[in-house]
Amino acid sequence: MPSFLNIDEELHLTDLIDINILQQIQDRFSEATGLAAIIIDDQGEPVTEPSNFSDICSLVLSTDRGMKNCFDYNFSEGDFESKEEPLVFHCHMGFVDLVVPIIVADECFGVVKCGQILPEESKVEMVDKVKSRLKSLDINDVEVKKLLQQMKQIPRPKINAAANLLSLLANYIVEMSATTLIQKQLHFKNYQLMQEVNNRMEVETNLQQAELKALQSQMNPHFLFNSLNIIARLALLEGAEETQEMVHSLSDLLRYSLRKEEIVTLSEELNYIKDYIKIQKARFGEQIKFVIDVNEELLSYKIPFMSLQPLVENAIIHGLEPKDTSGKIEILSEETEDKLIIKVMDDGVGIEQDKIREIIEAREREVTETHTSSMGINNVHQRLKHYYGSKYGVKIYSDKGEGTEVRISFPKLETGSDNDV
Repeated sequence: MPSFLNIDEELHLTDLIDINILQQIQDRFSEATGLAAIIIDDQGEPVTEPSNFSDICSLVLSTDRGMKNCFDYNFSEGDFESKEEPLVFHCHMGFVDLVVPIIVADECFGVVKCGQILPEESKVEMVDKVKSRLKSLDINDVEVKKLLQQMKQIPRPKINAAANLLSLLANYIVEMSATTLIQKQLHFKNYQLMQEVNNRMEVETNLQQAELKALQSQMNPHFLFNSLNIIARLALLEGAEETQEMVHSLSDLLRYSLRKEEIVTLSEELNYIKDYIKIQKARFGEQIKFVIDVNEELLSYKIPFMSLQPLVENAIIHGLEPKDTSGKIEILSEETEDKLIIKVMDDGVGIEQDKIREIIEAREREVTETHTSSMGINNVHQRLKHYYGSKYGVKIYSDKGEGTEVRISFPKLETGSDNDV
């Protein structure tokens, strides 16, 4: 038997072979030899039904203690001096029994126990012995002599021949079943290995594509920045200072948006907003007034990258653009003992309460973007929760026709502190 049976160390007899097949072999063996038989696993538990058991042994097995005495085994291959010879012994009732180990690849998976044979001693002595042992099991008022007459005395050579035959049959069948099981397991492991190889190839392909895209993304911004610088110089030569300023602002916006950092300072985030406002002012002129009033002592605190721009953009698109008259957007700061709050306020058309509830429900479902007017708000909220916990996030206050105030809160962590996220 191949030594790789330990491909699964938890294998038991019932894993190797269909018990119905073992039962059929056991039944046929008992019919042919007249011996009682049963198959027991390596934990001492019967795995087949008894075949040709005598009435007296069936009576013993009807008690818990009798069954324990009969099947109280826990076998290993070391229990047998020879794997080819059955082990003959007298059972706890004094009858002759034998066990045949079922061994596959040096592992004992159980035994075939057979026998229930009368020993070669006087019937009087045997009756007294059996009566005494039945009494110890609280079995009384039994016609022992009559029950013993149903049992046979079989010569030892015939017992050994029958046991060897059963051993050959049982071990061959179990061994064949184990081989089939191992082949199935190897086939499954080969399948898993092929899957892993395919997955690795797919990952490598995706990695190559990602590397190519990363290289492209590095090339495109360089070309774009160079082009913007050329346009800015042309604008300067042509005396178009406003155009030059807009191109510089756009270039700074693009450079900032391509940064790799996840956390920046409030100062950097506000500079980005100022560039964004310059471009928006070119579009809206005096229609929209912007005010930034943030305490300078707070500028070194850390904030997730691109947290403010979505809020300002929402205020323009959904708060002020629908408004017929001019409007104002204010970015203000507020602080508590352990929390920094940035408020983005507009005096636009406001948000209906139903729409605010819709935004909050989408946030609870962790929907990053919605079809509603608050594109980006939930993204900011979820990032704040991710970095700092549920204590922080985005809150919306609004009255229809009265404007909107969006507050984002985050902990007061300064650049270089030990509490880097």
